[in-house]
Amino acid sequence: MTYIDPILMDFLSSRDNTSEMPQITITFNELLIKATYHNNYELVSKLIECDEFDENIIHDIGLFKVPCPLYYITMCYKRTMWGDFRADIIPFVKEQRKNIDKLLQLWGERFGVDVDTIIDYKKYEKYFHCYSDDESDEYVLMDPREKYTENGCREIDLDLFMAVVKFQFSKVKELLEIGANPNARLLTIDDKELDYEDYLNCLERIGDECDYICIDKILPILEEAHGAWYINWPINDEDIGHLIGWAAHEDMYQLLEQYVKTEES
Repeated sequence: MTYIDPILMDFLSSRDNTSEMPQITITFNELLIKATYHNNYELVSKLIECDEFDENIIHDIGLFKVPCPLYYITMCYKRTMWGDFRADIIPFVKEQRKNIDKLLQLWGERFGVDVDTIIDYKKYEKYFHCYSDDESDEYVLMDPREKYTENGCREIDLDLFMAVVKFQFSKVKELLEIGANPNARLLTIDDKELDYEDYLNCLERIGDECDYICIDKILPILEEAHGAWYINWPINDEDIGHLIGWAAHEDMYQLLEQYVKTEES
């Protein structure tokens, strides 16, 4: 660990003006994953030059039952950090974006990976809010499909909602192409008797989850990255799962938004 210590000393000093080196309790790979998760290009670039660096981690970080490449972390940020953010964190977000671009260039040039490849989000469905392909309509819709169709909902819009929440991108695009409405309000007969509309809506469902993951799960970790406690707090499968889920929801939202009909049209 001797060759890591100076790197961490410089890193911590730049953040906290600390003169004491904290005891490092996480492993080398945990530190590399953490630095990548926090888009810390400088630390990542130094760590991959260390003797302990094992290139296998580039292709699998080892936190899931299925392979998850280290560069997927950066690719997920590329899909998520270019949206709208509150004004007070815009400077922070801009710095993140610069480092994301540097890291993508690093993964591509140094390790020859295709950072523009499409991520198969379904492989990680157990780690974010995604229904499995075999879930029944009644379970997902929370009522028999007939209750929706008898209330005027179109079959194609119900099919779209099912495909969206299962993250079946190809099927979603096919349904959108033949006229499914991503902004349809899906209500049952029982819903009409309520004082409020308890409806399902593809665009709102995906958009709300994007906001939730960003605001409650990702940004708090990124914004509080300071001090020795930060170094010794490993990123786990849940943290990575939230990030993958955020990217999956952002990609789905962008797809749906392309097919939203304006009132003028």
